[in-house]
Amino acid sequence: MQKVTILCVGKLKEKFYIDAAAEYVKRLSRFCKLELVELPEERLPEDPSPAQIEAALLKEAAAMAQSEPIHTKFPQPVEDFPTLARTAREEDEELSGLLIRDLHLEKEDLSGLVLQDVVFDHCRLPGCDWFGTSFSDVTFNDRCCCSECRTTTNSYWLRFACHETKALGIRLQNCRMRHGLLEQGRFSAANWNQSRLREVRFSSSALTGSFFSRCIFTGVEFQQCDLSQVNFFHTPLEHVDLTTCTIDALVLSEHCDELKGAVVDLYQAAELSRRMGLVVKL
Repeated sequence: MQKVTILCVGKLKEKFYIDAAAEYVKRLSRFCKLELVELPEERLPEDPSPAQIEAALLKEAAAMAQSEPIHTKFPQPVEDFPTLARTAREEDEELSGLLIRDLHLEKEDLSGLVLQDVVFDHCRLPGCDWFGTSFSDVTFNDRCCCSECRTTTNSYWLRFACHETKALGIRLQNCRMRHGLLEQGRFSAANWNQSRLREVRFSSSALTGSFFSRCIFTGVEFQQCDLSQVNFFHTPLEHVDLTTCTIDALVLSEHCDELKGAVVDLYQAAELSRRMGLVVKL
């Protein structure tokens, strides 16, 4: 049987697209062995120049020519995820290529799992324990609820996405996160203390009262987020653009050293200056 490989730049996230792609894979399986490979897309600023667009396209072309596939198979629906998870942990096996839909688990032990190419769709997982779990190419879609997840610490996240996710008070201390997107989510009182975040973007999300103390940021972006009362104590914000965000009552060190090199607008700068004892005349 002929093998067909489709290279894609970007990742499906909408449920109807995922369902449609799965249906086509199923129909074509009679005629060929179909492989879908999804590669990460290059991020661009809001108003990119032609040179920036061309550079991004060249990088994506190079990735298509050289990089290993991120997705080697399309996620398949799973009926009994808890049993599958327990078996995988007991036998030290990876869980990959799964579509988990409408799952409701509360305070379940999901620690120590290795998840690869997994989609959680409209799942409710409050209070679950994800301690030490590895998330690679994992997506949370359609208002998944992960609030108050216990000890989601020491977990590893690579090429992940959270769309419209509710994760109030989730614990993510000492995590490692790379190449992620969290958009239109609710992460109030979430705890990222002492985590390392690289190329992670927060977009149109509520992060009120969250904790990012003693974190290391590399290429982290906040776009149109509510950062009111967020704790950035001893987390350098150099090169972090805060101009589209609400930054009322940030928790900082005494001399606000965290703000050195941060990007703010005129009104934000005036408010922050008052915190440092300056009198600003506009």
